Amino acid sequence: MITFITTFKPFKPPFDIIQLNALKSWLRFCPPCEIMVIGAEEGVEEAIGHLPHIKVLPQIRRTASGAPLLDDLIKTGESVANHDLICLINGDIIIVDDILKLVKQVKKVFQNNFLLTCRRYDIWINELINDNNWYEKVELLKEQALTAYSKSKKRPKGTDLFVFGKGLFNEIPPFAVGRLVWSRWLIYKALEMGKPVIDATESLTVLHQQHSFEHIKEPIVSNALSKGKVGYDAIVLGQDYKRNLSLGGVAVYFSEEDCNYILTKQGVYRRTDIKFLLRKLFTKPLLNPYSYRYAVTLIKVLMPAKNMRGSIKRALFNIHILY
Repeated sequence: MITFITTFKPFKPPFDIIQLNALKSWLRFCPPCEIMVIGAEEGVEEAIGHLPHIKVLPQIRRTASGAPLLDDLIKTGESVANHDLICLINGDIIIVDDILKLVKQVKKVFQNNFLLTCRRYDIWINELINDNNWYEKVELLKEQALTAYSKSKKRPKGTDLFVFGKGLFNEIPPFAVGRLVWSRWLIYKALEMGKPVIDATESLTVLHQQHSFEHIKEPIVSNALSKGKVGYDAIVLGQDYKRNLSLGGVAVYFSEEDCNYILTKQGVYRRTDIKFLLRKLFTKPLLNPYSYRYAVTLIKVLMPAKNMRGSIKRALFNIHILY
């Protein structure tokens, strides 16, 4: 029913453990699913090549620093996929709940004409989840993550899983995977095409296994990490990120906050909450290139001072109208 498409980092610590934990969670759904691993990083074939329902395709186009390119990742995976639904997923994501059941529920409403995503819960996992009592252990990790977020009053954010019909995205920019922006573009593009974009967080829990970023080979990023910058604060200094930013255009203003449907235990519902509708006032003009140009011109006429526009933009980010 679903073809998982992913790319892995080299199977060296800590990513050997992280990626095997993720892979085991996906294999729960195979068959009827299949998994396409694009790119032959060091140790991938040896670690997972013998596992059932997995196909490793060694060739993938990359940036100069070695980051896989999103357009080639999706097109290569789709070209050999045996199913009509694709699950594009990062190699560090553990799926806790029954994604097949939820996707079938959505498929009844929208056929294959939708984009489904969900917010991730960050968690540190330093050991391989053994097969013995696997379900109980993963449920425990889920409860730990949910409890930690509840106590800190944080909402999960960030999207590392996307389900959509094969061929939904025809023209995909060559984003560097793992360097931000590309996930926002998927949401933006689906909305631009008028597709239902569904936030399944209430029904589907996914755990993002936290990790360092020493695998990034861009010198400026490596140097920043060595000097104490953390995670994304270092990534945004690199050329891969800057190129993604340029390719993304207005998509950088879109996120999971712009999903126009939600999937709950009771079903799929169109969003009508005040925060969403208020946010839509700002983002809808960005979905049309003509209205976008007029909107930008109007804003500059009404607020000619660049400092004023910057202050308002920062305020909108602070209250999550833009994110």
